[in-house]
Amino acid sequence: MAEQVGGDSRIYMTDTWVCVKIYIMMRAEIIPTADATKAEIEEIMGLTAAYASHYVVVQNDPDIERAESVRTARAEHPITFVDLGHKASGKAEAIRRGIGVALAVGNFDTFIQVDGHLKQNPAQIGLLLDAQRRDGSDMAICNRYADVELDEHRLALTQLFSRFAKLSTGLELSDTVCGTRTYSRAIAEMIFKYSMSVGYGIESEENDIVWQSGGTISQVGVESNEQASSTAAPKLVDNAYLLCARTQGRFSASQYTILQGFAYALPRFADYRIPGEDFDMPYDVQCTFVEDGEDGEPSYELHYV
Repeated sequence: MAEQVGGDSRIYMTDTWVCVKIYIMMRAEIIPTADATKAEIEEIMGLTAAYASHYVVVQNDPDIERAESVRTARAEHPITFVDLGHKASGKAEAIRRGIGVALAVGNFDTFIQVDGHLKQNPAQIGLLLDAQRRDGSDMAICNRYADVELDEHRLALTQLFSRFAKLSTGLELSDTVCGTRTYSRAIAEMIFKYSMSVGYGIESEENDIVWQSGGTISQVGVESNEQASSTAAPKLVDNAYLLCARTQGRFSASQYTILQGFAYALPRFADYRIPGEDFDMPYDVQCTFVEDGEDGEPSYELHYV
């Protein structure tokens, strides 16, 4: 365990159920989930009990029975439940609410977000905290692809959004959208104040907020479950909309027109081709709609052409 100096806190959140854990040490952690079950929430809290002193669980799942079950979850430390009215609120909204509650509860230094369905083991959070302390960075993010061979879809998707981040911010990020990350209280306050995404674009937005603040980001290779060979359309839609909304003026006119076309095509389940030469990439990226992809949802497969 990291050396404890003074008071430290961490907050832990989850996507549809946002589990915000407040840690009493030197930092705070936030962890995002989706429609997590009681068992998943309890497992997350158990795996991070060494860090936490308080949990904030933000409930925005429309499944009332599952919501009631989650409210019976038990942990080693106190839990605060925040009910968003059993509506299918977006991931970003749930995270913002969790951050707001955590900021109000105590003077926590560091926040940690973790995937509620345990796609990355929360026990690896220590690696992110170590990286922040070692590098003096404002945020540390997981790189799920540091030591794995990617399939063509995951490679094209990851490199495409890494390229967008590089061109719009100068940041060299290998995995821009992994939900598992840690950041300072100052960054948490800015996310709560300036975030405008409504769904899955929150991680890209957080990266951008750090960059706009003049902050730095560390990357840490972690073990992760196998990733899907396609990406659910809503995830791409949210990230494309966010990219257009936050980066206007940072791309050339021709680049921005292509990005707008990308954002227009995706929610209409239309195929779209991104010309590589416009973004200094050696290949075009073809986005092909598939009816039954990631998690059985309408999705896209990306390939180099």
